[in-house]
Amino acid sequence: MNFQNKSILTILFVSMILLLSCTVDKQKNIQTKALTPNISWPITSYNFGQMEELSIPEQIALLSKSGYKGLILKSASKKDFDNFEEYMRVSESTDNFKVDAVFELYKIKDDAERRERWKLVVDRIAGKDTQLWMIFGKDGFDDAFIEKAVAGDSKTTLARKALRNYLEKNNDSSLTAEHKIYIEDYLQKSVVHSGGVAIGSDVAFSKTLLRNAIEKSKTLSDDQLNNLKKYSSRVSNL
Repeated sequence: MNFQNKSILTILFVSMILLLSCTVDKQKNIQTKALTPNISWPITSYNFGQMEELSIPEQIALLSKSGYKGLILKSASKKDFDNFEEYMRVSESTDNFKVDAVFELYKIKDDAERRERWKLVVDRIAGKDTQLWMIFGKDGFDDAFIEKAVAGDSKTTLARKALRNYLEKNNDSSLTAEHKIYIEDYLQKSVVHSGGVAIGSDVAFSKTLLRNAIEKSKTLSDDQLNNLKKYSSRVSNL
């Protein structure tokens, strides 16, 4: 057999191997598609952190443009809850994008209105192919401002310190002295703390409780705020 014939046979042999390899790969692909029909792998994102600094349409436009197919919302505050409708509306008007889930924190120690809000969340996501994720916890499970009592402290003064420390990290220029009087009273009545306040006692004010107190203070009428001036005028370190 001359060199030319050997070369031709070699080429034919290699071509046959490549053909068989392609046939096997094609068969594997067909079998894989048969086993996993219509499966996609969408990427979703939380809307926490700096995302919240953007408007809702900006958040969803950015995520969609970046290849995300959905997002997961939290329901930690009244503002979060009130924003559901806009998140749903903008998501539904965006191609191939949806709210995948909402997670709600349920704490036994919360007041009844806050504790049962998950039912309203269910009403808002009903029929929208959105999951509800429930997180069961108690004060101390989320980040808290822990205030240590010194001589002369009470739950009210500790609540005042906790609010001051919270606002140093979460400035809210809309709060007046009257709002703060309401907030510290709400905190001292709502905080979970057994026994009295003695020197060295630690009292933990959760961020959730602080946020709820601030939100409730903003629902006060002008008359209610005016009535609180007689108390705010007595406190110089609000």
